[in-house]
Amino acid sequence: MNDRKSFEHVETKYTLYDDYVLVMMEFRGKNAYEAMVLNQVRAKVGYNCEVLEIVK
Repeated sequence: MNDRKSFEHVETKYTLYDDYVLVMMEFRGKNAYEAMVLNQVRAKVGYNCEVLEIVK
């Protein structure tokens, strides 16, 4: 995403595991060609809210 002002939240989901929560968020934003594209980020987050790992 090249234009932070173009950020649009689409959906956030999560899955609980014993040691962490897997958080998955989809969002839209403008790319280098000014086109809106759908992106996704996944992160492992500890129960203390610490980001443990960006998975995707």
